[in-house]
Amino acid sequence: MALKNYEIVMVFSLSNGEDAVEALKTKFTDLISKNGTLGEVETWGKRRLAYNQHH
Repeated sequence: MALKNYEIVMVFSLSNGEDAVEALKTKFTDLISKNGTLGEVETWGKRRLAYNQHH
């Protein structure tokens, strides 16, 4: 049986600081590594999200 590959994108708030973001990133990559095989990890850095705000 062939293993399936999955892709995940995580978006974190910077409201608690960049150290908190690094801690969350480490937490999730460790969790994935313990339960599967972690492939490539790309850090995209800070991005402004586009959204429509309805009043």
